[in-house]
Amino acid sequence: IAQSLAKTSFVPKAFQGKPDEVTAAILAGQEMGHSPMAALRSMHVINGVAGLSAISLRGLVQAHGHEMWTEESTST
Repeated sequence: IAQSLAKTSFVPKAFQGKPDEVTAAILAGQEMGHSPMAALRSMHVINGVAGLSAISLRGLVQAHGHEMWTEESTST
C-alpha cells in the first residue's frame, strides 16, 4: 500500500516518492488511533523527527476527554 500511495499526489508532498516514510507515518498514526490516510495528513517530519500537526494533537487530546483553552495575555 505504501508504495502505491507514495506514487500519488493524494499524499502530502513530504511523503511523495518515499514509501518507507509513508509506512512509518501509517504505523505511528495507527499507534495513536488514526486511520492510514489521517496519519499521512497529520504527520510532519522536521529534521528527521516525526510529530503531529497542532490541529491533530488538539483533536487527540480532546478525544481522550481533556479540555483545551486559550488564554491571552499582554505584556502590560
